[in-house]
Amino acid sequence: MVCSKDYICQLPITNLNFCFLGDLFTALTTAWLKHDDFNIVSALEKTISTMQTVLRRTLSYAMSKSGGSDPSPGQLELKLIQSREDILNPNVEIKATRMV
Repeated sequence: MVCSKDYICQLPITNLNFCFLGDLFTALTTAWLKHDDFNIVSALEKTISTMQTVLRRTLSYAMSKSGGSDPSPGQLELKLIQSREDILNPNVEIKATRMV
């Protein structure tokens, strides 16, 4: 994912299909852009970090409910309510790297 013309972010990949992931990305990016005075690098770092936290929480829940088999689409619905604090105060673990 390119964060801007000079930065790139590396993301972990999963082959699962989470529900409403694009909506979450759009909402978080829009909110952080406004909050961070349109600093695209900061906004996308926070967006990606928040999404990773939400996805980990959702996957953990889905795996606990699926009994070791592939989780159902319903089990992969994003755990947004449970992730409220992480959404409001993301712990930025993935940093954008300046491309040279």
